[in-house]
Amino acid sequence: NIDGVPLLAGTAAPATDHANGCFELDHVVIMTPSIERTSAAIAAVLGLPQRRVRETETVRQAFHRFDERGCIVELVETSRAEHPTLWGLVVNTTDLDAFVAAAGPDLAGAPKPAVQPTRRIVTVRAGAGLPVAVAVMSV
Repeated sequence: NIDGVPLLAGTAAPATDHANGCFELDHVVIMTPSIERTSAAIAAVLGLPQRRVRETETVRQAFHRFDERGCIVELVETSRAEHPTLWGLVVNTTDLDAFVAAAGPDLAGAPKPAVQPTRRIVTVRAGAGLPVAVAVMSV
């Protein structure tokens, strides 16, 4: 496990075209009471050094990446987390507007600017019945 978050090894699924345009995992989000402790565990277990820390008035985040263009592990520090837990994930899509149109307003919010310049992101609503928070982001 990584600081209490279960980690299961598996084999990568083959790449496929999906009707909603989603094609890869961009990042996973872990909520933690301690960025330092959870970052150290990620570095020790996965061999991924911390790339950077982002601090604003409202949030403190740390980022680890599997390779130069690979999946990001994002840590969000919060006092609401008693222990580290998987909070959600973000997948990339080739056409965010088509994804939103196909999902409809009951399943997708309105796209908004992402933190990454030129990219947009939309939250999948809880009504989709997914076990963790999911967002979809343009490439």
